[in-house]
Amino acid sequence: MYYKTKQVIDHKRTGEHWRAIRLSLGITQRQLAEAIGCRPSYISDLELGRRSWSNAAEHRFKSYFNARKAG
Repeated sequence: MYYKTKQVIDHKRTGEHWRAIRLSLGITQRQLAEAIGCRPSYISDLELGRRSWSNAAEHRFKSYFNARKAG
């Protein structure tokens, strides 16, 4: 019998990780929200683990922070 393993994502831990990166760069939630096209409350919800991380959200975060790192 074949069982698929479900990937378990700890949304709070992921949010804490991204929050630490944001704070280390001195970026506010409002600045990040404006840069990636969402509301500051969405950033807050992600960072606190109140919202699930979608692939699109994580991609936008990665793209933004990679661009900041390169620039």
